[in-house]
Amino acid sequence: LITIILWVDIWLYQWGQYNYFLSTPVNAQSLDEIIITVKKGDNTKTIAETLFKKSLILNEDSFKWNTRLNNIDKQTKTGRFTLNQSLTLPVISQILGSYSNRQEVVTIPEGSTVEDIDKILKQY
Repeated sequence: LITIILWVDIWLYQWGQYNYFLSTPVNAQSLDEIIITVKKGDNTKTIAETLFKKSLILNEDSFKWNTRLNNIDKQTKTGRFTLNQSLTLPVISQILGSYSNRQEVVTIPEGSTVEDIDKILKQY
């Protein structure tokens, strides 16, 4: 019985921490733009590490759990994303799962035809 009570206490504590990290932005007042790049082959762990290093999330594990529980980990897009510290973890997850806030740098060589440009843009 004591083991069960201890297990429940630990679980409730961790659930409380998870919810805190979900709902608390790093800095609610900051609107400074921070650009991150998600490359092809980046997994959730790598993305969580990048977000944490750039001070966009408070906890890497909460990001990983949130993306898995909401099936966003399979929808994460590649590219450059503009984020800021006032965003909550679920909002950041949603942005990374859509193209709405994605940036891409494309170089079009001088003298390219419309067909050449079409081929270049299809890569993105």
